[in-house]
Amino acid sequence: MRKLMTAAILVLSLCTVAHAQESEPPLLISGVWARPALVQTGVSAVYMAIENTTDTAYTLSTVAASQTAEEVQIHESSMVDNVMQMNPVDGLAIGPGETALLQPGGFHMMMLGLHDELAVGDAFSLELSFDASDQSEPLVLTIGVPVLEEAPPPSPILILDAWVRPTATRDESGETAMESMEAETTPEAMSGHEMSSHSMDSDSMATAEPGVTITSNVTAIYMHILNRGESDDQLVAARTDAAGVVEIHESRMQDGVMQMRPVEQVTAPVGERAVLEPGGLHMMLMEVQHGLVAGDAIMVTLIFESGLELPVAVPVRDNLAS
Repeated sequence: MRKLMTAAILVLSLCTVAHAQESEPPLLISGVWARPALVQTGVSAVYMAIENTTDTAYTLSTVAASQTAEEVQIHESSMVDNVMQMNPVDGLAIGPGETALLQPGGFHMMMLGLHDELAVGDAFSLELSFDASDQSEPLVLTIGVPVLEEAPPPSPILILDAWVRPTATRDESGETAMESMEAETTPEAMSGHEMSSHSMDSDSMATAEPGVTITSNVTAIYMHILNRGESDDQLVAARTDAAGVVEIHESRMQDGVMQMRPVEQVTAPVGERAVLEPGGLHMMLMEVQHGLVAGDAIMVTLIFESGLELPVAVPVRDNLAS
């Protein structure tokens, strides 16, 4: 019974429409990276490009990385009397059609009070909050940040709004996450959905650190793939140390039942976006090796038919619609 409940919960979560960040984003964030750092130093810097494709001005006002650092500040480096100085700024304005470059020697994000060492190959997530000039609600974007020795090379393919669903929770009470989900799931809530064959079992259970409860060993990755190259390309595979199996899948309604099947590729036409989203195309991670908790991030390498292999830091995010 526990396996069936787990499987039904998984399918319900994978087919639920997520929050507004899945709509086409007004800001394109690319070239993200952070410098490696020892925890003893307590600091690191994060760089990126933020492109405003709208007619509305945005101001980057706050940055948070609660799982990685005590505080993140927006800084600007500048030469004063032949001495490089670094000062915090209140915000970073990005006008319509403009691109803000955060790079060494200029604007950047300073991470203060690191919780752990940042080694090359690691990844973490940042939450960026932007104020809009039209006084609409603040725009909040969660991004993954890879730790690299230097800036990543330019790529004709941009990966935007990538995210992966959690497979674990941090315990805050005596009740486990699985017991809580089972108590809230009824037969009526599960009707009309196909059962997944990838339920948890003792042979493929992921491992977890103390204080973390595993809820599944299967999850899904979603993203926008924007092709700014000169020819169409196709996403044909992916790999990650976080899972034993990675497959490209498509969910679709057939005879009133949501069904999921593997597909060979995802086409990324020139100048267009290929969208991987709940209820449609996505990447399935199976045999997840460790519990993925919201606020963390994993590294995934996307493999394209052109031969491009694109490493991407994917934040773990719980986006079930309320």
